[in-house]
Amino acid sequence: MTVQELIQRDKTFNSEMFLSKAKNMIERVFAAVSENKLEKVDHFISDKVYDKFMTQINYADSKGCKLVFDKVRLNITITDIGIEFDSYRITTNVKVSCLRLFKSKENDSIVGGNINSFTHTDHVVVFKKKINNEVRVTNRCRGCGNTFDITQSGICPVCGRVFELEEVDYYIDDFR
Repeated sequence: MTVQELIQRDKTFNSEMFLSKAKNMIERVFAAVSENKLEKVDHFISDKVYDKFMTQINYADSKGCKLVFDKVRLNITITDIGIEFDSYRITTNVKVSCLRLFKSKENDSIVGGNINSFTHTDHVVVFKKKINNEVRVTNRCRGCGNTFDITQSGICPVCGRVFELEEVDYYIDDFR
């Protein structure tokens, strides 16, 4: 399916806004890994993506380190659009350029990586959105009705309900 065909099906889709949102989400995943706080992005990543990055965090932790992505630069392009069961699926190619460092948990000194050399990697990142959610996009909590910025923490500040972005918008389903 082309972008134009997706726009015909989903009147809310805008490719520039999607790419901007996708870039922001991916940057936030790298920041959450660096802070060892995946709970900050848990509301817009699948369990599979969560487990993948948690494995990396745990490996670094087992070595007495933390994995840090610094000066992350992204270039994202849409490579495929399709329908999978009851969801739109947008596959993207993400070129990442960053400093990938390992820092000591004790004193934050660099114990791996190179602060003078950027790492360049290509990733396939798949975003999904339930087809019937175009008209339901809202920042209103389904628990208490409070309006809040769901992109910040995914947790309603009034009632504490965890808001899953999968309920209304695109989320990261796969990251490889």
